[in-house]
Amino acid sequence: MPAWRGVPIFPCNKLPLNRYRTTSILLMRTGEANQGVVGLRQTGLPDEYEPGLSVRFMNISEKAIISYLVSTYYSAAVLVPDALGVLDNVEIGRED
Repeated sequence: MPAWRGVPIFPCNKLPLNRYRTTSILLMRTGEANQGVVGLRQTGLPDEYEPGLSVRFMNISEKAIISYLVSTYYSAAVLVPDALGVLDNVEIGRED
């Protein structure tokens, strides 16, 4: 797997490329112990199934199909400013 300074870079077809086949990549250090970015979950939701996950019964159709509305709520907190970074003009691939 490609990596930058030991951080794995996961392939994605959602990165916008310019005509020079370069893009910007967001880097994120994660975890409280690393003073990075941590995920937050809201608790106490109506119809809560587990923390941050709400499952609400909607209806039963004429064909006996049961419908549920499943919602999840997450937020992120950046513990220190240098936990996020952007690499600009990253060359994604070459056409030789």
